[in-house]
Amino acid sequence: MKTQTASTAVTLAGSTAAALDDMLDDLELDGLDGGDISDEVEEIIETSAIDEEPATVTEEDLENVDIDALEMNLDREEGYASQESETDIPQNAAGAVAAARTQPAPRAPRAAGTPRTPRDMASLDAKVFVLEGDAASMSDDDLAANKTAVMGALPTQKKIAEKFENLFAALNAGKQPSVYVKQAFKLLDEKKTLTGTDITTMFKASYKQGTAQSQSGQIMTLFEATKIATRQKNTLTLNENSTVAKRLREIFATPATAAGA
Repeated sequence: MKTQTASTAVTLAGSTAAALDDMLDDLELDGLDGGDISDEVEEIIETSAIDEEPATVTEEDLENVDIDALEMNLDREEGYASQESETDIPQNAAGAVAAARTQPAPRAPRAAGTPRTPRDMASLDAKVFVLEGDAASMSDDDLAANKTAVMGALPTQKKIAEKFENLFAALNAGKQPSVYVKQAFKLLDEKKTLTGTDITTMFKASYKQGTAQSQSGQIMTLFEATKIATRQKNTLTLNENSTVAKRLREIFATPATAAGA
């Protein structure tokens, strides 16, 4: 619309200048030479062009505008804009999917820990849990109460608890316990008194330093818990009244049938 208005103004200004030229051609300008006439004509033309106000756009001018062409141009521009917008959607969607794939999935909350269930200890013979004294002289009620008490003394440390369970399972089946328990008990039964260093040194002959030290600490706790020995700081002393120790000697005296884990 602005371009049409400017074009109309220029056309009108040009028409005024042409009309002035025709008027001057019809006038008889005596006494003026060609140079003066030319200068005055140019001055009149320039003044007229400057003073001429731009023509305003009338309703008739608007009626002459090609509305269909304008609407076509607008439709074309809107089509371009919609195409660019639709092109961005798949790209943005693909980017969102890629970003979602790169982000790690949230971890599921961990379930609350539950106490470990003893490995079939409840099904073992109650007499196996008699740590001192004669099981044959005890009533069924006493045996049951003693079994409950011993099972309740299950060590909290996982590795020691496993040795505890395996030891009673082996006693119940008449089989040899784990190799660590077997080696440590035989050394204790021979020397009657052992230190943690003694047990570690024995294990180092067959295992690495870390394993030897770890197993030594576990054996010290296990033998005290099962009353195989009494403990004073880092020293174990064989318990002469230990029913478990007596049962282990009997098992080791017979040909080995199986070794516990």
